[in-house]
Amino acid sequence: MTTTINHLGIFVSIFLSLAICSCSGWTEKEKAQFIESCETLKLDRDYCDCVLENAMKQYSSMSDINDDEKAMAEIITSPDCLNKIDDNTVVE
Repeated sequence: MTTTINHLGIFVSIFLSLAICSCSGWTEKEKAQFIESCETLKLDRDYCDCVLENAMKQYSSMSDINDDEKAMAEIITSPDCLNKIDDNTVVE
């Protein structure tokens, strides 16, 4: 679990870099990029879907995330999403 938490920082960086490229709204391409970047870190798909869903509820577009990094950090560490991480997940 500790290794997973450490890799969340990398995930935030990837997520924020995707957000910089966004103009308005959540496009299907952005959603797919988000999930792909999350899964690249070998995080559970359920966790990735949960974080994306929470981000979409809180932000009208990926570009909005640039303005509120603290809230994004709270989303990726929210207990409802962290509980979806399989204890057997291997993060390299």
